[in-house]
Amino acid sequence: METTLSFIQLVEFFLPKLGFAVVCGGVLGLEREMKMKPAGIKTNILICVGSMLFTGASVLISSTNAASGHYGDAGRLAAQVVSGIGFLGGGVIMQSRGTVVGLTTAATMWVVSALGICVGLGHGWIAVAIAVGVVLMLIVTTFFEHQVFQRQQSFECEVSAHDPRGEFKDKVSQYLAANDLSIEDYDLAKDGDIKRLRVKCHGRSKDYRKFILDLWELESIEEVKQR
Repeated sequence: METTLSFIQLVEFFLPKLGFAVVCGGVLGLEREMKMKPAGIKTNILICVGSMLFTGASVLISSTNAASGHYGDAGRLAAQVVSGIGFLGGGVIMQSRGTVVGLTTAATMWVVSALGICVGLGHGWIAVAIAVGVVLMLIVTTFFEHQVFQRQQSFECEVSAHDPRGEFKDKVSQYLAANDLSIEDYDLAKDGDIKRLRVKCHGRSKDYRKFILDLWELESIEEVKQR
């Protein structure tokens, strides 16, 4: 009887919610992944699924003894998700040379956990609608920041190249200037004929993307890592 009940709970209670949680976390994770942020699809799906499981388990625990008149608080376990997600969010926020990065990603993770709680309470379609709305909001605000307000951002990359003639650094500087990117800091290391140049610059994101594409036109380029 208990096995049958558990199977029914799995099919009717958890599996539909699992689907909604995967969709909600995946939609927001895809937006972060496309912007090459540290918390991508897998991370956001796991956050949403975990929040959904904690909330769903909280509902089941609170209703276990309801028939005997002992009612539990379904919000007590789910409430810990809000504080617990702060530790994960803090892990993606970084401070470097006076610039704080990762705040939007941390806030997105916070929203994803809220969507998971919403799914765990049985409001899957509401959570999906909100997830789509949040993605649209991120796209629209990004457009306004980059196109309307011409917002400048800081970028960092590490470029490795085979450079026996010593022309590599000058070429990178030319590409930076051609794409209206200003150098904040750089560090050049040598390993035989291989040179590794770490560049930190600031400018518009579309100019930075063009700079990365220009780098790959150099025949000497071995690797480009974006941070």
